[in-house]
Amino acid sequence: MRYPVFIVFGIAFGIRLAYALLVQYLYPNSIYLYDSWSYLNIAYNLFHDGVYTQMSASPQTPDSTRTPFYPIYIYLFHVLQLHGEWIVYVQAIVGALTASVATHCALLIKRNRFAAFLVGLTVAINIPSIFFANTVLTETWFSFFLVMACYYVIKSIKYEEPNNRILAIVFLVCAIYTRPGALYLLVAIPALIVLYNQHGIKYELIQSIKLLVVTVLLLAPWFYRNKQTFGEPFFSSIAEVNYLFHTASNIKAQVNGTTRHEEEYNYRNAKPLSELNFEHNAHVIPIFRNYAQKEVKSVVQEHPAIAAKIFAKSWVGFFIKPLRSYFNLQLKGKKLGDEKPLSMANGKQSYLSGLISTLTSDDVFVSVLVVLQLLFFILVYGSFLLSLPLWFKQNPRVFIFLICVILYFSITSSITDLDARFRVPVVSLLVLLGYPFWEKRFRKLAHE
Repeated sequence: MRYPVFIVFGIAFGIRLAYALLVQYLYPNSIYLYDSWSYLNIAYNLFHDGVYTQMSASPQTPDSTRTPFYPIYIYLFHVLQLHGEWIVYVQAIVGALTASVATHCALLIKRNRFAAFLVGLTVAINIPSIFFANTVLTETWFSFFLVMACYYVIKSIKYEEPNNRILAIVFLVCAIYTRPGALYLLVAIPALIVLYNQHGIKYELIQSIKLLVVTVLLLAPWFYRNKQTFGEPFFSSIAEVNYLFHTASNIKAQVNGTTRHEEEYNYRNAKPLSELNFEHNAHVIPIFRNYAQKEVKSVVQEHPAIAAKIFAKSWVGFFIKPLRSYFNLQLKGKKLGDEKPLSMANGKQSYLSGLISTLTSDDVFVSVLVVLQLLFFILVYGSFLLSLPLWFKQNPRVFIFLICVILYFSITSSITDLDARFRVPVVSLLVLLGYPFWEKRFRKLAHE
């Protein structure tokens, strides 16, 4: 196998494009999920009115939640006069590139083409990645930018090439402009560089300062935009929205025996939020952010055991929860919510009982897809466990880096309502954790 990267790209692109064409034939509008419309509305308003807002009627209050990459990406299709399906056709290419870069990462760790091909192929056939490449959502682009950043970090570690760190930061900034959840990784990467100390502590401190300066310069325009627009420098208010309407609402729902939606409704219709005119006054956003931060902190401190239980359940779910009802949306035309959830973070049902219920249901189609995802988990996590001794012997720095990034996303994703799509950005990294085992196996087979 001389060209594993190109073979992986071809397979991954073929799968994603075939799925996209199938959905366009069956239910073309199913590429738009609930969160899609916020990006679509911003892009539409940018194109027609030059205003960065989700609102369709005047006065168009600027948006504080969505960062600019994905709306601008959709904006380009307005400029080119291409319909919505082209958004996902391009994402089929981006998803294939992600699998190819994962193959490159494996070759950096240790050069074994067959084992690297297996890494890329595993990423290529990951079912949630295939699905979300065919939705108007940020997962595919965010995954690509993240794996590119990791590629250059791994390259800088393996070959002691400090210049690659700048490229890693640039791609990580692109990821943050796509989804702000990766913001604090910009602090973690320079910290890891100093910890590794490959070129002396003084040199590494200087390099880390340089990286932080580059980071500040790249992110400053959006902080400045928000300062001028809302009166306060921040990157996005989406965290406060999620923490208040998901985290705090989930905790209060368990305490009060209600649902998250009921508690969210209570927040929206009680003081002080009911008195804030979000549609006509951009400067209420800092007030909302401040209230949300204090309220979430207060609710967590008041009910720490419940908060910890919800978080722990979501954290486990980050690694094992399969994608489920979304498939009936795109391939059968059903609405989301027609089925009972596999397991809610604040529910009494366990993941195991929810899984059994799914597998024994009459929906054979979904059951088969769930089983395939479970087999994927067994392959990925099994090879990871078998690779652990090899990581500590051969590439401990790369291993620590990969683990830190995965833990970061698993923790930040578990604070709010868990969705299987939150795992999509780190699938490539999870697969890479099992690479040493396969590299060793194929190397042995080559000598037999």
